[in-house]
Amino acid sequence: MKVVYCVKAGTHLDLVYQDIAPPSSPGPGEIQVSIDARGIQFSDLVRFAGDYQDNAGYPFVVGGEGGGTVVAAGSGVTQVEPGDKVLVPAGCVEIVNVSEKAATHVPDGVDLKVASSFRNNYLTALDGLTRAGLQPGETLLVHGAAGGVSAQAASQPDPVSWRGLAEQ
Repeated sequence: MKVVYCVKAGTHLDLVYQDIAPPSSPGPGEIQVSIDARGIQFSDLVRFAGDYQDNAGYPFVVGGEGGGTVVAAGSGVTQVEPGDKVLVPAGCVEIVNVSEKAATHVPDGVDLKVASSFRNNYLTALDGLTRAGLQPGETLLVHGAAGGVSAQAASQPDPVSWRGLAEQ
């Protein structure tokens, strides 16, 4: 199986393309996904340089967002099944095992490459809106709504009848 590793602080030019053993069968609550689309984001570039806020050290597998097809499911998996298209927190690998809870189902008709490119922006925006705890009648200013995360925040459904203002 092919994988892209970052083995030292540097740039994208320092990445290493390697063969490794494929993962074993998924464990309980896990799914195995064949990755078909990968997204590289700004945080990946910061990690390459060694400047990410929670740098876990080297080496690490590149890419925090990817999409693919579920090829196997461990015991206890109930939300997805083999053949389903999903987004997962993995990128530059061919096959990965992840918790079923980490997978986001991709609806039919949605291009996997497009969906894979904004997974983390969407989830970051959703997390921020959830943590904000907006109440009915409150106003949210989304500053810089042309950026990846803020554009997703500005386009979220209105969960509690709050008013959104977007500034580009």
